[in-house]
Amino acid sequence: MIQFAPNFYHMFLEIPIQQRFVAAAKIGITSIEWHFPYELPKHELKSLLDDNGIEFTYCVVPPEKNNGEYVTVRGLGAQPGKQDEFKRSADQVLEYIHHCNFYSINVGAGPIPEGVDRQRCIDTYVENIDYSSKQLVIASHFLGSDGDDDFISNTIIDGDSTASCVTMNGEGSELIGFTLTNGFSNDDYKGGAIFITESSTIIHCLIINNFSAGDYGTPITISSASITFDHLTVSDNYNLLYAGINNGVVLLGGSNESVITITNSIYGWYEHYGVDSPPVENLSNNYSSPDSPLFCDSENGDYSLAENSPCVSTVLNGVN
Repeated sequence: MIQFAPNFYHMFLEIPIQQRFVAAAKIGITSIEWHFPYELPKHELKSLLDDNGIEFTYCVVPPEKNNGEYVTVRGLGAQPGKQDEFKRSADQVLEYIHHCNFYSINVGAGPIPEGVDRQRCIDTYVENIDYSSKQLVIASHFLGSDGDDDFISNTIIDGDSTASCVTMNGEGSELIGFTLTNGFSNDDYKGGAIFITESSTIIHCLIINNFSAGDYGTPITISSASITFDHLTVSDNYNLLYAGINNGVVLLGGSNESVITITNSIYGWYEHYGVDSPPVENLSNNYSSPDSPLFCDSENGDYSLAENSPCVSTVLNGVN
């Protein structure tokens, strides 16, 4: 069904900004855009959205200001020499995204400055938006939903059968509330779904139907890093090399300084290889077995647990 999202930068301009939320809700609007929501404190913005049953779909990374006003044609993304200013703007929008559950952002490039080579602007843009090796918290709406699992099953990271769904290479990064599926790796050292090279946290994720043609053939591979996994369901992943189901988690390399914490999770097995000395392992309340956890209807995408699942007494601590 088509839904329209009015942009508060262009509509309802005749009334104060706080009243625009009420006006939109009165005519049945359930989602909005707004270039510059930073005119309101993020806590006030979140309250206005929640009180009026409105979701926020789109905003713009704050561009340059002129006399205190945003200049829409002066995005900072591709402006050499203004990387620090861009970072401050990007950090601000990430705060709002995390607090108010925005769906998408626009990173404006801005015009090519006079006397500056175009390629230098392109390089600056790539530098600014490359968040690899940076600490990030990436979460679905599950994070603010009071435990609504529908956000996990409906928020999908798809590997498109070409690469691992996620590579986590930023120290302290977190991934929360996603389904990871259709990932692929033919690299011995990369998992079909997830490849981790820096200490990371993954919680409340469903990892299903990923494929690996590497020697270990696992959906999750950790390279010399510490991890925290909690409330993961790892199921129906496939090892192409040995033609069989493989729902394993493997640590390659590392030492006794590596800490592997897996709790309240369902997976096939865990093992470490090539470590200088055994890592610290905290494994509790898990179901780690080649036998079926007895999902309700996994063939049709329902990975909730049946009443007679052995996980009721382990992963769920006896709570059905």
